[in-house]
Amino acid sequence: KRTSGAILSSFFWGYVMTQIIGGQLADKHGGEVVLWMSGFGWSLAILSITIFASISNVLVAISNFINGICQAVFFPATVSIMSSRVIDNQRSFMYGMITSGVNIGSAISGLLGYIFLVNIGSAISGLLGYIFLVNIGSAI
Repeated sequence: KRTSGAILSSFFWGYVMTQIIGGQLADKHGGEVVLWMSGFGWSLAILSITIFASISNVLVAISNFINGICQAVFFPATVSIMSSRVIDNQRSFMYGMITSGVNIGSAISGLLGYIFLVNIGSAISGLLGYIFLVNIGSAI
């Protein structure tokens, strides 16, 4: 229990540390760039977790920590993008759609993610993240 608790909490330690920094990076470099780079990082972290799971719990915790760091910039980068691309009177609606989409996505991935991971494998999950990033990379 202690080991699994340390591994699971490592994500949140990384997450809580980088939200403010993520906002500053998005303001300085643009939300699109920060979002793309964080997606690259968290896809790599998820992929490495599958590799490290049979090697070391410490490496899994470090990968989970990096995953948290990378995912923490999602909301600040999204707000940065919205402030430059969405007109003032539609920003609240757009932010509501984004945040509800995140929650709906979490619910769906919680339901279907287990089936997907058991039948296909988590390495494919990390690779799918890269395929997504390549497709949106041309839009940046």
